[in-house]
Amino acid sequence: MPAYLLDTNHIGMAVDRASIVGQRIFEARLAGMRIGTCLPVLCEIEAGMRQVRQKLKYRRDLNHLLLQLRLWPIDLNTARIS
Repeated sequence: MPAYLLDTNHIGMAVDRASIVGQRIFEARLAGMRIGTCLPVLCEIEAGMRQVRQKLKYRRDLNHLLLQLRLWPIDLNTARIS
C-alpha cells in the first residue's frame, strides 16, 4: 500500500480543507493510503503560524488535519517512504 510523507509546503496548503491539496489528502485517505508527516515539518508550521492572521482558526484547522495524518519518526525507513 502506498504511503506519502508530506513536507511543510503540503501541510501548510492542506490546512485549508477546501484547497486542492486538502481535497487530495482526503481522497487518498478514503482510498486507504497511509499519509503522514514528521516532527520537523510541524516545527516549521508552528514557526510559520506567527504570520497567520486568524491564528485560532488556523490552529483549529491544523488540529483537524493532524487527526487525519500519521506522525512518523525520523529514521531511515521514514526517509524511504515514497
